[in-house]
Amino acid sequence: MEELILRIKALLRRVNRESESAEDKRFIAVGDCLIDLNRRVFIRGDEEIPVSRRMWDLIAYLARNRGRVVEKRELLEKVWYDAYVTEDVIRAYIKELRKILPPNSIETFKGRGYRLK
Repeated sequence: MEELILRIKALLRRVNRESESAEDKRFIAVGDCLIDLNRRVFIRGDEEIPVSRRMWDLIAYLARNRGRVVEKRELLEKVWYDAYVTEDVIRAYIKELRKILPPNSIETFKGRGYRLK
């Protein structure tokens, strides 16, 4: 049993190390926008777009989960983990995010969540 626990811990360390090194080099393009996850920079065309810390957390989380529906509950836990907010706050941030991303980059799944294309 002790050997199994040691193997699991070693596997978890290896997976964490691999995912950290992969994330350090990630750039995600959405239309003419570039999300630099390493430098925490959002670029549209040739211009860096300043965003708040919370908006950055939302952009980065959606980008890391691109292509899948991210549930509203999950966004509340992962992006607004240290604050009590309602789904109205998520909607407001998504509305602002849509203004800086190319049109139709974010799909809404009514009652569920959002997906970055």
